[in-house]
Amino acid sequence: MNKKRNLLILLGAVLSLLVFVATEVLAMDPCCSITGVDHRAGMVTAQNTATGQSFQFKVNNSAVLKTLKVDQGVYADFGTKEVSVDGVEPCCSMVNLSAPVKGLGR
Repeated sequence: MNKKRNLLILLGAVLSLLVFVATEVLAMDPCCSITGVDHRAGMVTAQNTATGQSFQFKVNNSAVLKTLKVDQGVYADFGTKEVSVDGVEPCCSMVNLSAPVKGLGR
């Protein structure tokens, strides 16, 4: 009986930790801001607000493209070159990437 109780307590603690971590990840602010949208070409230009680095990404989903506006925040993973509009699921791939602006960032 004690083993089952201890297991349930441990399971509850793990689930609580997972919920906390997921909440923290989802609460992150976007790193970047959209600076231009070319609806015809499906291309969006954005800028990393910390480094000044600009990039373009291709949006293949027309429904997603219609929702994007200048000054809207987006999430970018510069390692994988993927962009997310919701901070959860990548939607798009970077196609052009400029050098970071000197004097900004780390």
